[in-house]
Amino acid sequence: MQGLVRIFSILLMLSFVSVLPVSAQVERSFDFKVTPLFPNPGESVSVFAETYSFDISRAQVVWSVDGKVINEGRGLKTVEFLVGDVGEKTNVSFTATRNGETISHTISITPSVIDLIVEAETYTPPLYKGAALATHKASVRIIATPSFGNGYTSKDFIYTWRINGTVQGSISGAGRDVLNTVAAPFSRRLNIRVDVASIDGKVQGRKSVSIKTERPEVLLYAINPLLGLSTTNILANETELNADEVTINAEPFYVPGIYRESLPITYAWKLNGTRVSSTNDDLGTITLRQAGNGRGRAQISVSIEHPQEVTLQGGDSASFTFGIENTGLFNF
Repeated sequence: MQGLVRIFSILLMLSFVSVLPVSAQVERSFDFKVTPLFPNPGESVSVFAETYSFDISRAQVVWSVDGKVINEGRGLKTVEFLVGDVGEKTNVSFTATRNGETISHTISITPSVIDLIVEAETYTPPLYKGAALATHKASVRIIATPSFGNGYTSKDFIYTWRINGTVQGSISGAGRDVLNTVAAPFSRRLNIRVDVASIDGKVQGRKSVSIKTERPEVLLYAINPLLGLSTTNILANETELNADEVTINAEPFYVPGIYRESLPITYAWKLNGTRVSSTNDDLGTITLRQAGNGRGRAQISVSIEHPQEVTLQGGDSASFTFGIENTGLFNF
């Protein structure tokens, strides 16, 4: 009788073991590290599998992207692949098996494009094709233009703005795609970051920009009496001007302000090293007239100053000749 009990116990144990699956699916603490975290369309992405409760290095690993196995082997913790176009979701799956135990994890990655348009409220000449640069205490406007595809518009997102790492709660929120701020002190940077997430929670992205505060720049131009000012006609050293009268224009690039006539700056002109004053209505220009019939050579320079801000200053100089023969005499 005792032998029968022992045999029955063994049979019961074998029956219990046989109902276990060959590979048991176990819930584990798991994380994916995606680099870059918010990829651009077509960018190479690396995904690293990390868990402290399962030894991946000794496990058989399978990586799949959109249902297709792209890599498999023992201890493969990282996979690299290219994401698709804007708004195109890529599904990444990881499975690891060791000693009959299996863990798995899946993540979806949707590439996006977020442009940050920086608009500094500083002066540039009319028809100037370049960007206005930020200078000391200038107003700066940053506009976020996200693109995630799938019919989203800029107002379908929640924007979280940061300036130098600090969240700007009062100007963040749904549809708040514009940040208005002030440039950093001279030679420093204003570090802007925006996190963008759709209101429905399906997509998200991030973009940063670093805005360096510059000094104003002064450039001299010769004004053509027929065509007027052209920003392509920069007055450089040894310029030849075939006229007996010339008007020189000083353009104060990047001084805070929009309109030249309202810029709070002063102009200081020098002709051949001697301080002279402009008699023109626009003190940022000076007119030189040749006395006599000769051809002359002149050295002209100008500097600008702001009455309250010492960093808002600049200058330029150039030597040029004009007239017919060399007399070296000028009126202004």
